[in-house]
Amino acid sequence: MKKYFTLLFITPLLFISTNSYSQTDDAIYSMGLDLALPIGDLSNATNFGAGVTVKALWEVGGNDSYVGANVGIMNFFPKKDYNTSINKIPFYVDFRQYFGSFFVEPQMGLSIALYQQSEFDAVQPKFKDLIGFGWAVGAGYTLDENFDFSLRFEANHNKNGYYHDGMIGFLALRVAYNVPFDKF
Repeated sequence: MKKYFTLLFITPLLFISTNSYSQTDDAIYSMGLDLALPIGDLSNATNFGAGVTVKALWEVGGNDSYVGANVGIMNFFPKKDYNTSINKIPFYVDFRQYFGSFFVEPQMGLSIALYQQSEFDAVQPKFKDLIGFGWAVGAGYTLDENFDFSLRFEANHNKNGYYHDGMIGFLALRVAYNVPFDKF
């Protein structure tokens, strides 16, 4: 448990130092809306997910490479036969590489899965069972430097997860507005 909290506090320091040593001042805030399609066991209990994400990206090296941080929340809505709603909260490190207006973006970090259960559910997970390693891989397109459209696969792995294999996976579509730092 201590290693998760250590990771949670060290990650922001990494981004502060990355920004301090970056070679340019080209930085972007990105605020987006996400729609998700659950995959695997998650699709048995939920129909779809909706959420919001906020990213901060700093250009490094001057070659259209960015590093940054990402936080958000995704709510998965239960199917009629289920009474458990699932919220996924990522705290991710991002790397974005542009190829013209197209980009690829792997992400990884700490992921928390919260379960809103009814009083009749037999399983009551402990907090340590909700924290896991999260990762995502995606690609997208930036339109006029102001809007991002991206598609990603995202997964959360828990050693003692709510699902049988300990993984929550989904495909997500993100539509975001990018605001350069110099506008603030």
